Amino acid sequence: MSIQNFTYFNGNTIPFDIVITDSDNNPQDITGWTIFFTLKTDINDPDTSAIIAKTATITDPTAGEANLVIANTETSGLVGAYYYDMQTKDDNGYITTIMDGTIEFVQRVTLRTT
Repeated sequence: MSIQNFTYFNGNTIPFDIVITDSDNNPQDITGWTIFFTLKTDINDPDTSAIIAKTATITDPTAGEANLVIANTETSGLVGAYYYDMQTKDDNGYITTIMDGTIEFVQRVTLRTT
């Protein structure tokens, strides 16, 4: 598991390029896997109360590659610190947290998008 804390401007798009590796740091075949991302105000909130809950797109399963994009419209009203994690569910149904921490959103200066 990797604890990573981030700071982003609200209203910005956040791309996550994900590479899953095995214990020898070789790409893990993630065929049949699911990768979840959840962002919450309170770490104890139920998933149904998540601010953002998304599933990554597996882009190259044999190379362990996936992509997740949080759209600017999803972050536009966020200000302050939020808890997040990213979990995998493998083809055997095992759940593993691969990343967690906080994301702090700060107010951006430019609000226009055109």
